[in-house]
Amino acid sequence: MLFAAGLSYFLGDVTDTVIIITIILISSLLGFWQEKGAADCLILESKGLFVNEATLTGETYPVEKSTKTLNVETPLAKLTNSLWMGTSVESGSGKALAITTGQKNRVWEDIRRVKNQCSRNRV
Repeated sequence: MLFAAGLSYFLGDVTDTVIIITIILISSLLGFWQEKGAADCLILESKGLFVNEATLTGETYPVEKSTKTLNVETPLAKLTNSLWMGTSVESGSGKALAITTGQKNRVWEDIRRVKNQCSRNRV
């Protein structure tokens, strides 16, 4: 996109240059806002909601999410009533309640656990 903006400017098309730069800025701001709004959530409503959880579970296919009540001992990969920071909605819609944000979320919890295990296992 930056190349296209530069090329438009070089060719003297100021209107296209401004439009492209505006799109870049808006896209950057939206990306920043989405990262700041990241949270682990409990699903309250789900309509055909499929989420890509590859960053957490390695699963290659999106997982269908629901409002079903699950056992507290259910493993992370089977928690179909929850959304996790670092995952993305592939399709559908829903409503969710943010449970944890920032470094209190599940991803950071796992990072701390691995870090502690590594430091205990050092020779």
